[in-house]
Amino acid sequence: HTAMLAYLGVPFTLCLLPLALYLANLRGHSFARWHAAQALNLAVTALLYTVCGLIVGGVLALDSVQVATLIAVPLLAALWISVLVVLVRAATAAARGEQQLVPRWLRVSR
Repeated sequence: HTAMLAYLGVPFTLCLLPLALYLANLRGHSFARWHAAQALNLAVTALLYTVCGLIVGGVLALDSVQVATLIAVPLLAALWISVLVVLVRAATAAARGEQQLVPRWLRVSR
């Protein structure tokens, strides 16, 4: 259940809960540690994508706030909907006792 909790905590705590669970499972519980690392990696990557989207929106806002809103908001919404889908799938796999890799585009490392 700790492995599943690492994923389900991402929308509410971003990196904090996966990091805490990873650090708590440094010795032993390699399954929970692996999933906490996956959730932490996903949270950091999603946060980086969000910052990039905000930068793009900010640059576009220099020209037109309407254009910035029209482009940045749907991009960020699509990102977070995708992240939520991946989080639910990964949490479900963790609950079943399986290891499921997060898609490559949502991982910082290989």
